Amino acid sequence: MKVSSHSELQEALESIAPTVDALIMPAAVSDFRVDQPFQGKLHRGDNASFDLKLIPNSDILAMLVKARAGAKPVFVGFAAEVVSSDEELLAEAKKKLESKGCDLVVANNVSGSKVFGSEANDVLIVDKAGYSAVSGHKDIIAKAILDKVALLLNK
Repeated sequence: MKVSSHSELQEALESIAPTVDALIMPAAVSDFRVDQPFQGKLHRGDNASFDLKLIPNSDILAMLVKARAGAKPVFVGFAAEVVSSDEELLAEAKKKLESKGCDLVVANNVSGSKVFGSEANDVLIVDKAGYSAVSGHKDIIAKAILDKVALLLNK
């Protein structure tokens, strides 16, 4: 299913969420959108400057969790944070776990863009019972996330 906007992604996920065992949401499309998009082309000579007003997009993951009926699907959210310590990262992940209501949050520190373009990462996988730290190739991290999802599905 191909989508090209926040609202299209929301529609697509709302239609499939009730039918899946797990929904893993590794990235947000965008936290904000332009309030009144300009239709057409802006020419440099027409305006010396202009202001863009941004408004927040809805939190798709939180909305899907709220609409969930029963134990499924298992919802996994991600938290890419700019923090100065693992303790601060854990605190942010716990806040996101609580505010979104999802089952797992995978948090990583993206300070200095050290994660982007790298095959390795360090993450905290956080749930209501606690957390685990996982480091290494992204395949290892993906397996750890899926192992945790499998445990939650088998409860």
